[in-house]
Amino acid sequence: MKKIYSDADKSDLPLESSSISKSLNKVENGTSKAKISVISSKNRTKKDENKKAKVDAKRESLRTKLSSDTIDAVDLEKLNEEKIQNHSFRAKRNMVIIVILSILLAITVAIIAIYASTITKRNNCFVYSYGDTYANYIIDGKEVEEFRTPPNIKGNSIFSFYTDIYIVGTETYDIKFSIDVYESGVLLNNTLVYEPNLKLFTRDSDGFYHSKLPIQGGQTINLCQGVILDRQYENSLNANNIEIKFNTYFEKV
Repeated sequence: MKKIYSDADKSDLPLESSSISKSLNKVENGTSKAKISVISSKNRTKKDENKKAKVDAKRESLRTKLSSDTIDAVDLEKLNEEKIQNHSFRAKRNMVIIVILSILLAITVAIIAIYASTITKRNNCFVYSYGDTYANYIIDGKEVEEFRTPPNIKGNSIFSFYTDIYIVGTETYDIKFSIDVYESGVLLNNTLVYEPNLKLFTRDSDGFYHSKLPIQGGQTINLCQGVILDRQYENSLNANNIEIKFNTYFEKV
């Protein structure tokens, strides 16, 4: 015989059976589906928000990086510009220094050259007149008071210079002359006059050439054509240490 359960007996159903029945009713009524749908929508929204947040974070990170790269590029460009300016300044400074040093070097070389030229071309022959009148010396056709020997002059040679004098005074004079040669300030021995004017002068024991007769002033006369340097000074005498003095004396008659 089948057992019939009344409504009062429903409470006697097992607990699990009651729960299953309620769940089935909810499923049949669509309540459970709606809840699942709502939960699914909420989860999707959170995922979208998380995804958007991540994208925004990536964008912000990228923006920050780009901004940082831009700043670094600006700093790098500024640094390069400063380096270029510093290099240009140093180049100009070095060029100025080189120009100044070149000018100073040129001036130094010029001074040395002038000094050396002055020493090399220093006159070492001098003419003098003494006594009751004076004379103008004419060496090789030019009136001079001093002149220079050849640069290769030495002992055991003839230093040729054609010597005339113009007697300024108009009186009559006894005239004598000599040529003294010095090496570094020391008078040389055995110095001879080269081709003296023997028509007017004769050599005396005192080493001077004396006029044979009194000579009228106001005229030009020849004395000699140079000087003979002794052979003993061949290896020591030169243009830098030689000095020649041509002396003429006048005594009014």
